[in-house]
Amino acid sequence: MISPYATFANNPIWFSDPFGDTLRTDGSEASSTDIRSIAGEHSDIVSISSDNVVSIDFDKVKDQDRFKNKNGTFNEKKFNKYQRQALRHAGVRLINNMSNDKLNYFYAATPVHTLETRWNDTEEWEEFSVDLSNYSGNYVDDYSWFNNVSTTPRGTETDLGSNSDLRTRPANGYDGVVFIAPGSIYTQKNGITIQVSRASYVFHELQENYFRTHYKMSYPEAHKSSIFTEDNWLKNLFDNPTPGEFYRFKYD
Repeated sequence: MISPYATFANNPIWFSDPFGDTLRTDGSEASSTDIRSIAGEHSDIVSISSDNVVSIDFDKVKDQDRFKNKNGTFNEKKFNKYQRQALRHAGVRLINNMSNDKLNYFYAATPVHTLETRWNDTEEWEEFSVDLSNYSGNYVDDYSWFNNVSTTPRGTETDLGSNSDLRTRPANGYDGVVFIAPGSIYTQKNGITIQVSRASYVFHELQENYFRTHYKMSYPEAHKSSIFTEDNWLKNLFDNPTPGEFYRFKYD
């Protein structure tokens, strides 16, 4: 399993964003809501710029009363302690890691998105669009409601027959992309269908994509590591009895 402090030489407090554009959204309110949701009580330090760049920005909360002394002066010790606590949060840590990576990531809560595909290693990559907008209001029990694609090969992404090997990769120069259609997610526990936190699945798919893209993990390894992270660090926040697994999805 990956150490929660593996990035930044085990010192999560000293970080910068020299690349400035390594995690972006499509600019929709739904995507912004999803990204902020995985930071839990620290959502107010998640910054999304006018050009849709995501980052962790502690300056957004620096002027709050909780970081002031009784005489109104700034208490740097309290502020630094808060930064350390916030960066121990697995959702904040993931956003920070992705936004500071040398690789480029993209997230969108949208039913329409673009990927690249080719049938075999000798052919040129071609763009293709996925449009799930006609599913509005419908329940599905397959994996059509999201795409999680990395430049790290996963193998066969879609089974179109025994001799088919449709491979996909991110489009537009990104190294990792996650698309999750707007909607509600359900799991089953002891035969009972339960609606679970959407934030749980946003976190799982982004974490899995980061593990595959940054650490070059295989899909099974990244999937298992993402479940481990949620089980051990975010169980109280998301309260999902089956992280990384689902039973049914309903499109908005």
